[in-house]
Amino acid sequence: MREGQAQRGKISLKFSNVLAMEGSYQKVDGDFQSIGLRRTGVTAEDFGGAATLQLGAFMPEDWSISMPLSGSMTHSTVSVENISDYEGSVDDLGKTVSDTAKANLNFSKTGWPTIGLSYTDYLGLNETARRSDHDESASASFDYSLISELFFVPTKINARYLYKKDSTDYDEETGRVDTVTGKEEVTSSVTWQFIRGLSFSPSFSFSNTRDLLHSEPVSYTQNSGLMLSFSRFRLAQPSLDFGSTYSELYNPPSDYTSETYDVSVNNNLSASLPLSLGTLIEKWFGSWTTNLNYTLRRSSTYDEVTQKPPPEYVWGWDHIWHQAGEPTYSGRGYSYLVSNRFRPLEFFRGFDDPELASYDVLLGEIKYSFSTDLSKAYGSSSRTWTEVWPAAELTITGHRYFPIFASLLQQSTVKLSYQKQTTKWIGVSLSRTYTPSFSWRAAWSDDLSTMLSYTESSTITDESGSAYGIGDTHRVTNTYNPGASLTYVMELPGSFRVPFLGENVPLRNELQLTASYSLTIVENFVSGSGQTPPDNTKRHTASLTGGYYLTTNIHANLTLTYEDFTNETSVGYDYSSFDAKLALELKF
Repeated sequence: MREGQAQRGKISLKFSNVLAMEGSYQKVDGDFQSIGLRRTGVTAEDFGGAATLQLGAFMPEDWSISMPLSGSMTHSTVSVENISDYEGSVDDLGKTVSDTAKANLNFSKTGWPTIGLSYTDYLGLNETARRSDHDESASASFDYSLISELFFVPTKINARYLYKKDSTDYDEETGRVDTVTGKEEVTSSVTWQFIRGLSFSPSFSFSNTRDLLHSEPVSYTQNSGLMLSFSRFRLAQPSLDFGSTYSELYNPPSDYTSETYDVSVNNNLSASLPLSLGTLIEKWFGSWTTNLNYTLRRSSTYDEVTQKPPPEYVWGWDHIWHQAGEPTYSGRGYSYLVSNRFRPLEFFRGFDDPELASYDVLLGEIKYSFSTDLSKAYGSSSRTWTEVWPAAELTITGHRYFPIFASLLQQSTVKLSYQKQTTKWIGVSLSRTYTPSFSWRAAWSDDLSTMLSYTESSTITDESGSAYGIGDTHRVTNTYNPGASLTYVMELPGSFRVPFLGENVPLRNELQLTASYSLTIVENFVSGSGQTPPDNTKRHTASLTGGYYLTTNIHANLTLTYEDFTNETSVGYDYSSFDAKLALELKF
């Protein structure tokens, strides 16, 4: 019999609004066994500390400057034991040690730029791989927002700079090569408002990685974007967003080849047109809104080119590098979405029906979306398209206008939805998924609330095997998921008298109980030559959670969970499990 131990400790100190400190220690050895779990053979020890000093507290109060200086340090040691070798030492599979130190300084003042500086140092030692890692990073940030009526002055400026240096050293006996890489990252964006309601926001960022040992590039990534939005009118508020990502991978020269590059570009053009149709004839349309979205996607990849591409390719204006010939891979696609939100009963406003007490009890949403993509790679092409229709949701919140529930319920929300999705991979497969769902959340009183839900999905897939010399396959997967929960809150407020101080401390004395149950049934049917259907399964999950607040700062939480899993197709995979978790939180 081997005894295991687990030790945990944490301490926090706060001195007014000037200084806050905390420290923690944890150690769990490989012989420690939790309930239901075997010993792991892994001994882990962690300790660390953190502190934050508010430098602004030492400055004149009327300056209104916030300048927190924070730092932290963590140390971790992990030792792995071969648990099949009971005579072996705890270090027989090696040990990993890591140390991390961080420092941050931030400056902010109303009307001034917000500036941030940070530094991180990491040192790791892996005895098994006989490798040591040393990573350093330093970053700076600049954020400025200006409320100005001058159209040529930017209203927002954001900039970030990050430099990282990663070093890896191996013992000579391993025969592996040491590496030292440096990486620079720059992110920036600017926003202008040229005229009232028109916003113009360009952005640019790049990441450049170099091999510092051999003084040669490794990779380069560039992101550029432009967003235009116009919010001058209530009826329509269009926006246009263009983004492009260019990537470049350097291939060093060899004895037989010269240096080459693998380059790729991905760009997206999105247009959105929200329409508030209710503003046209408000008496009849009420709060009807429609949103039209269109997205164009383009991408391509060229492998082992001997020169860098022209600017129109790098910046994404053209996703084809015509001088380089046929790309290794190219893709082009588009999608559009039409969504409508409306309140059906608001249509009756035009009749001034005195029997209709409210117009906010129903909210409907209808969507239609379509997406298609064409890809080409190594001389072959494939095309896919996805259509979602119908897609509808109805939300009912007017319980107080129904005589049966008016005297029973405080709040109630019922949601009904249905969606059909069709996905087609031209010449390969056709898949259709039907998903109806229902949910009802109800608050019967200040203390009692319930939730009922049901979701069902059915996916039918027809696959053509002619391209692979096999027969066709027909697959059907049905999933059924009912669920329910009940929450009860009991409050017994009170107080107790502190000895010697003569003061009463108020008690919250609140008990929250939540019981929930869910069932998931999965059924599979497959027809076709040589096809084996997936397993049919059934999973019952029940849980009981009790949370008790003695005061706002003292909270205990107990969760009991029972799960029963049955595999109705294969033998030997059924199981039942019981899990108990207890947590105590103290805030000082």
